[in-house]
Amino acid sequence: MDRINRGNYESVKRQEKTINLIIIVFMIISSVFALSFSMMNAGKDANMGLNELQSGMKNVATYQSKSSSIVIESSTGTMIDGTNEHAKLPMASTTKIMTAYLAVESGKLHEYVTVPEYATKVEGSSIYLKAGEKLKLVDLVYGLMLRSGNDSAVTIAHHLAGSVEKFAIMMNDKVKELGLENTNFMNPHGLHDDNHYTSASDLAIITKNALDNAKFREISATKSHRCENSDGNIRVFVNKNKLLKAYGDCIGVKTGYTKAAGRCLVAAAEKNGVRVISVVLNHPDMWNDSKVYLEKAINNCKVVNLVDKNTIIDRIESPKGQILNAVVSDDVKIILINKSISNFNYKIEYDQNLGESIDNAQKIGKIIIFDGKHLLFERNIYNMNI
Repeated sequence: MDRINRGNYESVKRQEKTINLIIIVFMIISSVFALSFSMMNAGKDANMGLNELQSGMKNVATYQSKSSSIVIESSTGTMIDGTNEHAKLPMASTTKIMTAYLAVESGKLHEYVTVPEYATKVEGSSIYLKAGEKLKLVDLVYGLMLRSGNDSAVTIAHHLAGSVEKFAIMMNDKVKELGLENTNFMNPHGLHDDNHYTSASDLAIITKNALDNAKFREISATKSHRCENSDGNIRVFVNKNKLLKAYGDCIGVKTGYTKAAGRCLVAAAEKNGVRVISVVLNHPDMWNDSKVYLEKAINNCKVVNLVDKNTIIDRIESPKGQILNAVVSDDVKIILINKSISNFNYKIEYDQNLGESIDNAQKIGKIIIFDGKHLLFERNIYNMNI
Protein backbone atom coordinates (compact mmCIF):
# COMPACT_ATOMS: atom_id res chain seq x y z
CA MET A 1 0.00 0.00 0.00
CA ASP A 2 2.89 2.37 0.79
CA ARG A 3 4.57 1.45 -2.52
CA ILE A 4 1.37 2.23 -4.42
CA ASN A 5 0.97 5.61 -2.72
CA ARG A 6 4.62 6.41 -3.29
CA GLY A 7 4.28 5.53 -6.98
CA ASN A 8 1.22 7.76 -7.36
CA TYR A 9 3.00 10.57 -5.62
CA GLU A 10 6.05 10.35 -7.90
CA SER A 11 3.75 10.19 -10.93
CA VAL A 12 1.93 13.31 -9.83
CA LYS A 13 5.25 15.12 -9.25
CA ARG A 14 6.44 14.16 -12.75
CA GLN A 15 3.21 15.56 -14.20
CA GLU A 16 3.63 18.82 -12.25
CA LYS A 17 7.21 19.17 -13.53
CA THR A 18 6.02 18.58 -17.08
CA ILE A 19 3.25 21.18 -16.74
CA ASN A 20 5.64 23.73 -15.21
CA LEU A 21 8.12 23.17 -18.02
CA ILE A 22 5.37 23.70 -20.60
CA ILE A 23 4.33 26.94 -18.86
CA ILE A 24 7.93 28.23 -18.78
CA VAL A 25 8.45 27.43 -22.47
CA PHE A 26 5.13 29.16 -23.34
CA MET A 27 6.14 32.25 -21.36
CA ILE A 28 9.53 32.41 -23.14
CA ILE A 29 7.88 32.10 -26.57
CA SER A 30 5.31 34.76 -25.64
CA SER A 31 8.03 37.14 -24.49
CA VAL A 32 10.04 36.65 -27.67
CA PHE A 33 6.89 37.24 -29.77
CA ALA A 34 5.98 40.39 -27.79
CA LEU A 35 9.51 41.73 -28.14
CA SER A 36 9.51 41.08 -31.88
CA PHE A 37 6.10 42.75 -32.25
CA SER A 38 7.32 45.75 -30.23
CA MET A 39 10.41 46.07 -32.42
CA MET A 40 8.27 45.86 -35.54
CA ASN A 41 6.04 48.69 -34.25
CA ALA A 42 9.07 50.72 -33.28
CA GLY A 43 10.32 50.26 -36.83
CA LYS A 44 6.98 51.44 -38.16
CA ASP A 45 7.06 54.47 -35.87
CA ALA A 46 10.56 55.26 -37.03
CA ASN A 47 9.42 55.00 -40.66
CA MET A 48 6.44 57.24 -39.89
CA GLY A 49 8.80 59.75 -38.33
CA LEU A 50 11.02 59.55 -41.40
CA ASN A 51 8.01 60.12 -43.64
CA GLU A 52 7.08 63.22 -41.63
CA LEU A 53 10.59 64.55 -41.98
CA GLN A 54 10.50 63.96 -45.72
CA SER A 55 7.13 65.72 -45.99
CA GLY A 56 8.44 69.02 -44.67
CA MET A 57 7.77 68.48 -40.94
CA LYS A 58 11.46 68.30 -40.02
CA ASN A 59 11.19 70.97 -37.31
CA VAL A 60 8.17 69.58 -35.46
CA ALA A 61 10.20 67.78 -32.80
CA THR A 62 12.36 70.84 -32.24
CA TYR A 63 9.37 73.16 -32.07
CA GLN A 64 7.41 70.98 -29.66
CA SER A 65 10.35 70.80 -27.26
CA LYS A 66 10.11 74.59 -26.85
CA SER A 67 7.59 77.01 -25.47
CA SER A 68 7.79 80.72 -24.87
CA SER A 69 5.87 83.53 -23.24
CA ILE A 70 5.96 87.25 -22.60
CA VAL A 71 3.85 89.93 -20.94
CA ILE A 72 4.30 93.59 -21.85
CA GLU A 73 2.83 96.91 -20.82
CA SER A 74 1.21 98.19 -23.99
CA SER A 75 1.79 101.94 -23.97
CA THR A 76 5.58 101.62 -23.91
CA GLY A 77 6.13 97.97 -24.91
CA THR A 78 8.05 97.38 -21.68
CA MET A 79 8.46 93.70 -20.81
CA ILE A 80 7.02 92.79 -17.42
CA ASP A 81 7.87 89.08 -17.52
CA GLY A 82 8.98 86.52 -20.07
CA THR A 83 10.45 83.09 -20.72
CA ASN A 84 12.37 82.17 -23.87
CA GLU A 85 10.72 85.26 -25.36
CA HIS A 86 13.13 85.73 -28.29
CA ALA A 87 13.04 82.12 -29.57
CA LYS A 88 11.85 81.71 -33.17
CA LEU A 89 8.74 79.53 -33.13
CA PRO A 90 5.71 78.88 -35.36
CA MET A 91 2.62 80.84 -34.28
CA ALA A 92 -0.28 79.20 -36.14
CA SER A 93 -3.36 81.43 -36.48
CA THR A 94 -1.99 84.20 -34.29
CA THR A 95 -0.51 85.14 -37.69
CA LYS A 96 -3.92 86.66 -38.41
CA ILE A 97 -3.22 89.54 -36.05
CA MET A 98 -0.85 90.94 -38.69
CA THR A 99 -3.31 90.14 -41.48
CA ALA A 100 -6.10 92.02 -39.68
CA TYR A 101 -3.74 94.87 -38.77
CA LEU A 102 -2.85 95.47 -42.43
CA ALA A 103 -6.52 95.23 -43.41
CA VAL A 104 -7.74 97.83 -40.91
CA GLU A 105 -4.86 100.14 -41.86
CA SER A 106 -5.65 99.82 -45.58
CA GLY A 107 -8.53 102.33 -45.58
CA LYS A 108 -10.57 99.82 -47.59
CA LEU A 109 -12.75 98.24 -44.89
CA HIS A 110 -16.03 99.23 -46.57
CA GLU A 111 -15.06 97.95 -50.00
CA TYR A 112 -16.83 94.85 -51.33
CA VAL A 113 -14.44 91.97 -51.93
CA THR A 114 -15.01 89.15 -54.43
CA VAL A 115 -13.98 85.75 -53.09
CA PRO A 116 -11.46 84.04 -55.42
CA GLU A 117 -11.98 80.32 -56.05
CA TYR A 118 -8.58 79.30 -54.65
CA ALA A 119 -9.48 80.88 -51.29
CA THR A 120 -12.34 78.40 -50.87
CA LYS A 121 -9.95 75.46 -51.18
CA VAL A 122 -7.52 76.37 -48.41
CA GLU A 123 -7.41 73.75 -45.65
CA GLY A 124 -8.14 74.25 -41.97
CA SER A 125 -10.63 76.49 -40.19
CA SER A 126 -13.14 78.21 -42.45
CA ILE A 127 -16.08 80.61 -42.60
CA TYR A 128 -17.31 78.67 -45.67
CA LEU A 129 -16.93 81.34 -48.31
CA LYS A 130 -18.15 80.59 -51.82
CA ALA A 131 -16.24 81.48 -54.97
CA GLY A 132 -17.59 84.67 -56.52
CA GLU A 133 -19.60 85.91 -53.52
CA LYS A 134 -18.99 89.45 -52.32
CA LEU A 135 -18.53 90.64 -48.74
CA LYS A 136 -17.22 93.85 -47.26
CA LEU A 137 -13.60 93.72 -46.23
CA VAL A 138 -14.53 94.65 -42.66
CA ASP A 139 -16.79 91.57 -42.42
CA LEU A 140 -13.96 89.38 -43.72
CA VAL A 141 -11.76 90.75 -40.92
CA TYR A 142 -14.45 89.82 -38.38
CA GLY A 143 -14.55 86.32 -39.87
CA LEU A 144 -10.76 86.21 -39.70
CA MET A 145 -10.43 87.29 -36.07
CA LEU A 146 -13.55 85.74 -34.51
CA ARG A 147 -13.72 82.43 -36.39
CA SER A 148 -10.11 82.19 -37.63
CA GLY A 149 -11.22 81.65 -41.23
CA ASN A 150 -8.31 80.62 -43.43
CA ASP A 151 -10.48 81.24 -46.49
CA SER A 152 -11.08 84.75 -45.18
CA ALA A 153 -7.33 85.29 -44.74
CA VAL A 154 -6.60 84.31 -48.33
CA THR A 155 -9.46 86.46 -49.64
CA ILE A 156 -8.14 89.48 -47.71
CA ALA A 157 -4.62 88.85 -49.00
CA HIS A 158 -5.86 88.53 -52.59
CA HIS A 159 -7.86 91.75 -52.37
CA LEU A 160 -5.10 93.85 -50.80
CA ALA A 161 -2.08 92.50 -52.67
CA GLY A 162 -3.25 90.35 -55.58
CA SER A 163 -1.89 87.07 -54.18
CA VAL A 164 -0.84 85.32 -50.99
CA GLU A 165 2.82 85.67 -51.95
CA LYS A 166 2.60 89.43 -52.51
CA PHE A 167 0.66 89.88 -49.28
CA ALA A 168 3.41 88.04 -47.39
CA ILE A 169 5.81 90.68 -48.72
CA MET A 170 3.51 93.37 -47.29
CA MET A 171 3.53 91.56 -43.95
CA ASN A 172 7.32 91.38 -43.88
CA ASP A 173 7.61 95.04 -44.89
CA LYS A 174 5.58 95.88 -41.79
CA VAL A 175 7.90 93.65 -39.72
CA LYS A 176 10.86 95.71 -40.94
CA GLU A 177 9.01 98.96 -40.25
CA LEU A 178 8.45 97.85 -36.65
CA GLY A 179 12.14 96.97 -36.29
CA LEU A 180 11.53 93.28 -35.53
CA GLU A 181 14.25 90.69 -36.16
CA ASN A 182 12.78 87.29 -35.25
CA THR A 183 9.72 87.18 -37.50
CA ASN A 184 9.09 86.06 -41.07
CA PHE A 185 5.70 85.55 -42.73
CA MET A 186 5.00 83.18 -45.63
CA ASN A 187 1.18 83.36 -45.62
CA PRO A 188 -1.74 85.29 -44.07
CA HIS A 189 -3.25 82.40 -42.04
CA GLY A 190 -0.48 80.53 -40.22
CA LEU A 191 -0.69 77.06 -41.75
CA HIS A 192 2.70 75.45 -41.24
CA ASP A 193 5.72 76.49 -43.27
CA ASP A 194 9.28 76.04 -41.99
CA ASN A 195 10.05 79.65 -42.92
CA HIS A 196 6.96 81.06 -41.18
CA TYR A 197 7.84 82.00 -37.60
CA THR A 198 7.91 84.69 -34.94
CA SER A 199 8.96 85.14 -31.32
CA ALA A 200 6.75 85.90 -28.35
CA SER A 201 8.49 89.26 -28.04
CA ASP A 202 7.95 90.21 -31.70
CA LEU A 203 4.34 89.06 -31.68
CA ALA A 204 3.65 91.16 -28.59
CA ILE A 205 4.98 94.26 -30.37
CA ILE A 206 2.90 93.50 -33.49
CA THR A 207 -0.16 93.20 -31.25
CA LYS A 208 0.70 96.41 -29.36
CA ASN A 209 0.72 98.35 -32.63
CA ALA A 210 -2.45 96.66 -33.87
CA LEU A 211 -4.27 97.54 -30.64
CA ASP A 212 -3.36 101.18 -31.13
CA ASN A 213 -5.87 101.09 -34.00
CA ALA A 214 -9.40 101.71 -32.64
CA LYS A 215 -11.09 99.52 -35.27
CA PHE A 216 -8.76 96.62 -34.55
CA ARG A 217 -9.56 96.94 -30.83
CA GLU A 218 -13.27 96.94 -31.59
CA ILE A 219 -13.07 93.83 -33.77
CA SER A 220 -10.77 91.98 -31.37
CA ALA A 221 -13.12 92.52 -28.41
CA THR A 222 -16.33 91.62 -30.30
CA LYS A 223 -18.06 88.49 -28.98
CA SER A 224 -20.31 87.99 -32.01
CA HIS A 225 -20.82 89.72 -35.36
CA ARG A 226 -23.68 89.53 -37.85
CA CYS A 227 -23.12 90.42 -41.50
CA GLU A 228 -24.56 89.81 -44.94
CA ASN A 229 -23.03 89.49 -48.38
CA SER A 230 -24.06 91.40 -51.49
CA ASP A 231 -26.82 88.82 -52.15
CA GLY A 232 -28.35 89.32 -48.70
CA ASN A 233 -27.16 86.01 -47.24
CA ILE A 234 -26.56 86.28 -43.49
CA ARG A 235 -23.61 85.01 -41.48
CA VAL A 236 -23.05 85.20 -37.72
CA PHE A 237 -19.53 84.90 -36.33
CA VAL A 238 -19.10 83.92 -32.65
CA ASN A 239 -15.69 84.61 -31.15
CA LYS A 240 -13.60 81.54 -30.24
CA ASN A 241 -11.64 83.48 -27.61
CA LYS A 242 -12.87 81.99 -24.31
CA LEU A 243 -11.13 84.66 -22.23
CA LEU A 244 -13.64 87.27 -23.42
CA LYS A 245 -16.23 85.50 -21.27
CA ALA A 246 -14.00 84.00 -18.59
CA TYR A 247 -12.04 87.16 -17.77
CA GLY A 248 -13.90 90.46 -17.59
CA ASP A 249 -10.85 92.66 -18.27
CA CYS A 250 -9.95 90.80 -21.48
CA ILE A 251 -10.13 92.81 -24.74
CA GLY A 252 -9.04 90.09 -27.24
CA VAL A 253 -7.06 89.09 -29.29
CA LYS A 254 -6.34 85.73 -31.12
CA THR A 255 -6.01 81.98 -30.66
CA GLY A 256 -3.91 79.58 -32.74
CA TYR A 257 -3.13 75.88 -33.12
CA THR A 258 -1.23 73.59 -35.47
CA LYS A 259 0.62 70.37 -34.76
CA ALA A 260 3.95 72.14 -35.21
CA ALA A 261 3.06 75.27 -33.21
CA GLY A 262 1.10 73.69 -30.38
CA ARG A 263 -1.47 75.79 -28.55
CA CYS A 264 -0.88 79.52 -28.92
CA LEU A 265 -2.73 82.53 -27.57
CA VAL A 266 -2.24 86.26 -27.74
CA ALA A 267 -4.42 87.98 -25.15
CA ALA A 268 -4.82 91.53 -23.89
CA ALA A 269 -6.48 93.06 -20.86
CA GLU A 270 -7.26 96.60 -19.77
CA LYS A 271 -8.02 97.97 -16.30
CA ASN A 272 -7.68 101.34 -14.55
CA GLY A 273 -5.91 102.90 -17.51
CA VAL A 274 -3.41 100.05 -17.88
CA ARG A 275 -3.32 97.78 -20.93
CA VAL A 276 -1.17 94.63 -20.92
CA ILE A 277 -0.52 92.01 -23.60
CA SER A 278 0.32 88.36 -23.05
CA VAL A 279 1.73 85.97 -25.67
CA VAL A 280 2.11 82.23 -25.10
CA LEU A 281 3.46 79.92 -27.80
CA ASN A 282 3.21 76.13 -27.45
CA HIS A 283 1.46 76.25 -24.05
CA PRO A 284 -0.93 73.30 -23.46
CA ASP A 285 -2.82 75.24 -20.77
CA MET A 286 -2.89 78.48 -22.74
CA TRP A 287 -6.17 79.80 -21.27
CA ASN A 288 -5.22 79.56 -17.60
CA ASP A 289 -1.60 80.55 -18.21
CA SER A 290 -2.64 83.68 -20.10
CA LYS A 291 -5.20 84.73 -17.51
CA VAL A 292 -2.65 84.37 -14.71
CA TYR A 293 -0.06 86.37 -16.65
CA LEU A 294 -2.50 89.18 -17.47
CA GLU A 295 -3.87 89.47 -13.93
CA LYS A 296 -0.40 89.50 -12.39
CA ALA A 297 0.81 92.12 -14.86
CA ILE A 298 -2.14 94.46 -14.31
CA ASN A 299 -1.79 94.18 -10.55
CA ASN A 300 1.86 95.19 -10.85
CA CYS A 301 1.23 98.31 -12.92
CA LYS A 302 0.14 101.69 -11.65
CA VAL A 303 -0.78 104.85 -13.56
CA VAL A 304 0.81 108.06 -12.30
CA ASN A 305 -0.40 111.45 -13.54
CA LEU A 306 2.66 113.64 -14.06
CA VAL A 307 0.95 116.73 -15.48
CA ASP A 308 -2.76 117.58 -15.48
CA LYS A 309 -4.25 119.00 -18.65
CA ASN A 310 -4.98 122.75 -18.68
CA THR A 311 -2.89 123.22 -15.55
CA ILE A 312 -0.36 126.03 -15.94
CA ILE A 313 3.09 124.45 -15.80
CA ASP A 314 5.04 127.57 -16.70
CA ARG A 315 4.47 131.28 -17.35
CA ILE A 316 6.70 133.44 -19.54
CA GLU A 317 6.66 136.85 -21.18
CA SER A 318 6.93 136.98 -24.97
CA PRO A 319 9.40 139.36 -26.67
CA LYS A 320 6.46 141.71 -27.21
CA GLY A 321 5.46 141.68 -23.54
CA GLN A 322 2.55 139.21 -23.80
CA ILE A 323 2.14 136.87 -20.81
CA LEU A 324 1.98 133.24 -21.98
CA ASN A 325 0.54 130.46 -19.81
CA ALA A 326 1.97 127.08 -20.82
CA VAL A 327 -0.38 124.06 -20.57
CA VAL A 328 -0.73 120.57 -22.05
CA SER A 329 -3.94 119.62 -23.84
CA ASP A 330 -4.17 116.15 -22.27
CA ASP A 331 -3.03 114.59 -19.01
CA VAL A 332 0.58 113.43 -19.14
CA LYS A 333 0.66 109.95 -17.61
CA ILE A 334 3.30 107.35 -16.95
CA ILE A 335 2.88 103.73 -15.90
CA LEU A 336 5.01 102.38 -13.08
CA ILE A 337 5.80 98.67 -13.33
CA ASN A 338 6.43 96.40 -10.34
CA LYS A 339 6.03 99.36 -7.96
CA SER A 340 9.27 100.89 -9.24
CA ILE A 341 10.03 104.42 -8.07
CA SER A 342 11.49 106.64 -10.75
CA ASN A 343 13.16 110.01 -10.73
CA PHE A 344 10.87 111.87 -13.12
CA ASN A 345 11.89 115.34 -14.28
CA TYR A 346 11.18 117.57 -17.24
CA LYS A 347 12.31 120.55 -19.20
CA ILE A 348 10.40 122.98 -21.40
CA GLU A 349 11.59 124.14 -24.80
CA TYR A 350 9.76 127.08 -26.35
CA ASP A 351 9.41 127.54 -30.10
CA GLN A 352 11.64 130.15 -31.69
CA ASN A 353 10.10 133.18 -33.42
CA LEU A 354 6.72 132.98 -31.70
CA GLY A 355 5.53 136.16 -33.41
CA GLU A 356 4.13 139.42 -32.20
CA SER A 357 0.80 138.07 -30.92
CA ILE A 358 0.12 134.59 -29.57
CA ASP A 359 -3.43 133.25 -29.92
CA ASN A 360 -5.27 131.23 -27.30
CA ALA A 361 -4.55 127.47 -27.65
CA GLN A 362 -1.64 128.18 -30.03
CA LYS A 363 1.28 125.76 -29.78
CA ILE A 364 4.24 127.50 -28.15
CA GLY A 365 6.70 124.66 -27.46
CA LYS A 366 7.06 121.23 -25.89
CA ILE A 367 7.61 119.59 -22.53
CA ILE A 368 10.19 116.80 -22.43
CA ILE A 369 9.82 114.14 -19.73
CA PHE A 370 12.84 112.22 -18.38
CA ASP A 371 13.35 109.31 -16.01
CA GLY A 372 16.63 110.47 -14.56
CA LYS A 373 18.72 110.98 -17.71
CA HIS A 374 16.55 108.67 -19.84
CA LEU A 375 14.16 110.37 -22.29
CA LEU A 376 10.63 109.04 -21.89
CA PHE A 377 8.51 111.17 -24.23
CA GLU A 378 7.59 114.64 -25.40
CA ARG A 379 4.27 116.53 -25.43
CA ASN A 380 3.32 119.79 -27.10
CA ILE A 381 2.48 122.77 -24.88
CA TYR A 382 0.01 125.50 -25.70
CA ASN A 383 -0.83 129.02 -24.59
CA MET A 384 -3.95 129.38 -22.48
CA ASN A 385 -5.45 132.82 -21.96
CA ILE A 386 -6.88 133.52 -18.49
